[in-house]
Amino acid sequence: LVEVFSEVVRVRLGRKDFHRREKMLAYVGVGYRVGALCVKFGVVSCAVIFMWQKVFVAVAVAMVVLIWLTKPLAALLEPVAPRVTKKFWQWLVLLKKQKGLWVLIFPFLVPLADTFVRSMLGVFLIDQGFSLAHVALCYGCLHGAGMVGSVMFVAFFPQMNIYMRLSVAYILNVVVLGALAVLFFCPSLWFLGLWAVIAGVTQGLFLQVLRLILGQLSDATYVAEHMAIFYALWALGSVCSAGSGYVADVFGWPFFLFFSLWVAFVGLLAIYFMWKTSDNAL
Repeated sequence: LVEVFSEVVRVRLGRKDFHRREKMLAYVGVGYRVGALCVKFGVVSCAVIFMWQKVFVAVAVAMVVLIWLTKPLAALLEPVAPRVTKKFWQWLVLLKKQKGLWVLIFPFLVPLADTFVRSMLGVFLIDQGFSLAHVALCYGCLHGAGMVGSVMFVAFFPQMNIYMRLSVAYILNVVVLGALAVLFFCPSLWFLGLWAVIAGVTQGLFLQVLRLILGQLSDATYVAEHMAIFYALWALGSVCSAGSGYVADVFGWPFFLFFSLWVAFVGLLAIYFMWKTSDNAL
């Protein structure tokens, strides 16, 4: 829903009203963080009090209710609903011809390292001796600070080249993720809280700038179709991150964190090549 509303905002405001679009995207990002805070912090906190079986049942019921409540959104989004005239693979070919091959690699590789590490965050903390309540606190700080990062990105070097902004935000996020190594060698609750706050801010900055670039890479005529492709490629990284548990289990956490840095380096290369090949670089 966050991505749908982001594109509604993009279509309504147009390509030229860049600064106003950044502000609207910041509001949408805050809404996303509120949802993530309620889900991750709320679910894990409930698991501390109740049994997991009861939590699973409650989540299933909540999903059914929320799906029913979102039905009125169909009428709201109908004016900007995409008219599907081509198959998915045809859109892929068309987008590649218009923007080049890197436009299909970029949405997959850039968020991959962030997804790879954060998908194992809860398991990592439990292995280091933290309790479930500590994990819930970490998620609360993480997504609470993420709201700040989602708003801060508007003032995050606004005059700088958009790909340079993404590079800086990406490197900051990777450095903070690498700081998890400190918790492996020296588990500390106060450091965990500090890390979660900083990691929330850096991830909020990084993801908001990335969403802004994906919006720029889409064609004004086929916004919905192109963004559907971009976010499908983004989600493919979550599927590939399923192997992160295998890496951590077989090779251990030190190798997992080291391997994550190499994945992050590949993402940085993707930013560089997309910057050089994109016709929309500012």
